[in-house]
Amino acid sequence: MSSFIEPVEVLKKYKDSDIKVIGYTCSYVPEELIIAARLQPFRIPATTNAPSSLMPSFICPMARTILNNIISWNEYFDGIIISHTCDPMWRMYDVLKKKLENQYFYYVLHTILRTSILLNSSREKFSE
Repeated sequence: MSSFIEPVEVLKKYKDSDIKVIGYTCSYVPEELIIAARLQPFRIPATTNAPSSLMPSFICPMARTILNNIISWNEYFDGIIISHTCDPMWRMYDVLKKKLENQYFYYVLHTILRTSILLNSSREKFSE
């Protein structure tokens, strides 16, 4: 007997209990903010489905599998947060925006590290 619970089974339980589920793609997304909004966070795993063919094969398989999972499980999500942690995740947003026209996206979350680096580099440019 396996102790692994299928992600779809968890999503079905949430949907049956009328809990609004927010899917997210990366551990950098602060779950606390989702919970504070009285929503249920669900990290979309890079398992269970094959990589999506909507992105080229040279794109990392993790991003392509997450993309396929989002499309397959879309009916269970009330919103999706995609963090801008790498270029494939950034491009995943473009694909999903066209593929899932009725889905609500919390746009692309810029993580603290990346945002801080960009902010500090722009400050240095303007202070010269």
